[in-house]
Amino acid sequence: MWKDIERISRVLGDSEIALCCLQADVFVEAYLLGISPCYFSALFMQSPVASLFDRSQDNYRQPAVLNHLPKNIIITTLTLRSDSLDQYTPPLSSDENEQRYCYWLGFIYRCEQLCMCVSSRFIIDSYPEKFMRSAYEHMSDAEISLPNDAYEICRRLELLRQEWTP
Repeated sequence: MWKDIERISRVLGDSEIALCCLQADVFVEAYLLGISPCYFSALFMQSPVASLFDRSQDNYRQPAVLNHLPKNIIITTLTLRSDSLDQYTPPLSSDENEQRYCYWLGFIYRCEQLCMCVSSRFIIDSYPEKFMRSAYEHMSDAEISLPNDAYEICRRLELLRQEWTP
């Protein structure tokens, strides 16, 4: 499956970075609402909402999805799965490192999708959250600066993925 995928070597435009930031904000908001990153990443990346993100890159001026609030995106994602926010309990105190991880996770998943021109479903299948957490924990703060280092992070993830065994 991977041998036919070629990473596009390009700089992301402003609207693409905005899309990555929005998805990152959605992942952080989901965590703050009590939804685990492991559950939410799989739920979101396989949802019709993520497909809207996939297609929104075609509108380079202002993707329509950018007009939506992160919480509304989460509610829509849950509703499509007959799920509800009522069953989640926000953490009593939010872990700042976990928030940074959720932001990174959401941003990098979208960056990967944009750079590889594949579906969000392909990305989550190729880079499960367990792998992403392990990769994140092995990178120093200097190596995870977003958006500046996003492309390099994606390149390193591809190399790590080839060595990773679940």
